[in-house]
Amino acid sequence: MAFTLLLPLSKTLWYDRPRYIFLEFCVEDSRDVKVDLDDYKVILSCKNTDGIEIYNEIQFYARVNSKDSQNKRSGRSITLFARKWKDKVPWPRLTKEDLKPAWLTVDFDNWRDWEGDEEVEAAMGGVCTAAEEGEAAAGSFCLLRSEEAAALQSKHSAARPGEIWE
Repeated sequence: MAFTLLLPLSKTLWYDRPRYIFLEFCVEDSRDVKVDLDDYKVILSCKNTDGIEIYNEIQFYARVNSKDSQNKRSGRSITLFARKWKDKVPWPRLTKEDLKPAWLTVDFDNWRDWEGDEEVEAAMGGVCTAAEEGEAAAGSFCLLRSEEAAALQSKHSAARPGEIWE
């Protein structure tokens, strides 16, 4: 008789943008993090603060460009942004299967109905980390127009140490 060991899954948030799919695996103080991304799936394995091994495997709804994708570990989570193979094509769901797993949810804090929104489509000029903008939210990502990114960079470099800027 064979037994299958089921490893715990991390709560995972996701949202869709014109060029990228963003995922946040919620594992605090993760260690031994390994993210295996190919064009059709992602596998996350790590250990949590209690030393319990976490394992998530997601078969994507559509193909991604694994070579133009990144992940970042912070104290609270592992964030992945995967470049879509086809830009400006909305994903109705993250997974290949029609059924949504209980551990997977839409990140409504970042979700936006961007389809047909010229402002979001115009903002597709670049992806930067919030840390590059001088914000404290390390590990979160944003879309900026190239001129907005240049303005923020010059504003940030003009700020004196300890100065708060908006």
